[in-house]
Amino acid sequence: MPLNSPIDVFKCKYSHVSSFGFITGETVMTNVGALDRTLRFLLGALLVAAVFVPPFAGMVASWGAWKCALTVWGVAMLATAAFRFCPAYTLLGIRTCPVAKS
Repeated sequence: MPLNSPIDVFKCKYSHVSSFGFITGETVMTNVGALDRTLRFLLGALLVAAVFVPPFAGMVASWGAWKCALTVWGVAMLATAAFRFCPAYTLLGIRTCPVAKS
């Protein structure tokens, strides 16, 4: 099947319905696969927790503005895991999710 546009390279097929009912077998632009998504979620949660959880907060207490950078990076990792889309992957032409065969 020929590609209609460069963006078609990054489309994967969903076969499930979200809790809100928005995704019902439509083609949705994603480029983050299951393993990548899991690792992003774990790393993002760890980075956010490093600033707020007392045992970890002591380790990063002297980092100053880097604490904010860790939190922002953690939130970005959580967001890319939740939406299954990474803008940097689009720029680099990377896709870790399998392409659905039509």
